Amino acid sequence: MNKHGDRRSLDQLLDSLSRQDLLGLLAYTDRRKAQIERLQGVLQHRLAQLMSNPIDSGREPIGQLLTVPTVAKVLKLGRARTYELLRSGAIPSVLVGARRKRVRRADLAKYLQPQNGQV
Repeated sequence: MNKHGDRRSLDQLLDSLSRQDLLGLLAYTDRRKAQIERLQGVLQHRLAQLMSNPIDSGREPIGQLLTVPTVAKVLKLGRARTYELLRSGAIPSVLVGARRKRVRRADLAKYLQPQNGQV
């Protein structure tokens, strides 16, 4: 069926509806619209959480590398203390190039897991 045939069919259907049916359909569409808007709000909120949280329980590729400032932010530590943890091996790191250190997301997540009551 072409576009004009579809339009005529819709027009015929709408012409066959009573006033009460039309009001009921409008109320239904308003309820659905409100549900969709709530769902969009929830999805946008969750996306904002995921975008602002550098660590997200392994949903990212396991080899993703984090910068030292990002690691410091997650740990709520200063850069110097974060580098100290990297130097000591408490948090494994990799060298990128000659001097830049990076931390695998999975290694940081592992470090953040409670072990013997300490983090």
